[in-house]
Amino acid sequence: MTPDDAYPGMRLLLRIEENLDNYNEWIVEAFVAGAAGRLSAQAKVLDFGCGIGTLSRKFAARTGVVPDGVELDATQRDMCRGRGIRCHPSLAEALPEYDVIFTSNVLEHIEDDRATLAALRERLSPGGVLIVYVPAFMLLWTRMDETVGHFRRYTKRELATKLEQSGFRVVRARYFDSVGFGLAILFRLVGSRDGEPSSRSLAFFDRYLVPASRVLDIVLSRVLGKNVFAVAEPNPRSG
Repeated sequence: MTPDDAYPGMRLLLRIEENLDNYNEWIVEAFVAGAAGRLSAQAKVLDFGCGIGTLSRKFAARTGVVPDGVELDATQRDMCRGRGIRCHPSLAEALPEYDVIFTSNVLEHIEDDRATLAALRERLSPGGVLIVYVPAFMLLWTRMDETVGHFRRYTKRELATKLEQSGFRVVRARYFDSVGFGLAILFRLVGSRDGEPSSRSLAFFDRYLVPASRVLDIVLSRVLGKNVFAVAEPNPRSG
């Protein structure tokens, strides 16, 4: 991807923000837990691939720390800036060091994800943490993955291996959203041709199924989920 590539999923991002409030809160709750002990008032936080700033805003509301952002798409970057997020067009233009970096549904868009992970490691403070959230299982691949420019979906082991190969020590890795896994299987069989869920189905999932998924994840997150969630620290032995 280059700064000239406009991300084609802007419409979907807006629909997700509007209809998946509980789901986005759940993700940010996991990010905050993963960053535990590193979120003082002076903490430097980066949202890598921040899109329209949905998660950054929720992170700031929950912690009082407004993340910086990195976003290639100029339209989304301008939207973030209008929302009070200091947003950069590339990692090279961000601060030299952060205490916390989180990235949600971004690595799957990047062909050389290992190089990106290594670059993120270079931007972490010695005691910093990287938190990653990506789509899981090629089994769940739909036309929507193609539409929004995905190269892959991950398994827990694949993500952990790539983190380790990029100079990290994995603190924890698990699957996320077990109910979403089952729905994704169903949607692949009977969903719309473009692979994109309707606003109505998103809102139903957010209101009624996210609470169930949070409970089921207590048991099932070791083996399945719609996404993979990982927390990793720089490995001093690889430095």
